[in-house]
Amino acid sequence: MADPLLTVKDRLDALLKLSERSWTQFNFRRDVEWKLAMAIWTALLAFLGIVITGKLIHISPCGMLGLYILPLLIFLIHIVWFYWARQAHDVDQGFVFGYEEEIWKTLGIELRMPRRLEISIGITNE
Repeated sequence: MADPLLTVKDRLDALLKLSERSWTQFNFRRDVEWKLAMAIWTALLAFLGIVITGKLIHISPCGMLGLYILPLLIFLIHIVWFYWARQAHDVDQGFVFGYEEEIWKTLGIELRMPRRLEISIGITNE
């Protein structure tokens, strides 16, 4: 029966593949988020341009109210989506950095953050 424990080389290979996969997912998500944000803002600006210039077909008063509420609704949805995207971004980065930390531990290398970075994120060794 084969030994269930991974060799150091196998462990490093697996961690490298997981890290690369996480970076790929992170970059793909970031690319989609950027394109979607640009599409939303472009649509909102185009809509705002139409409303400001008054290049509209005659619309009833209720329709005019909708013209002002719709962009606000889209903006609020965008804020909620942006909050979710930020959380997903943090999760993806957590996986990547976790795998990279395991790689360094497997290699027996201890990395230390620059003191200025430790202070800025609130890490104190005192």
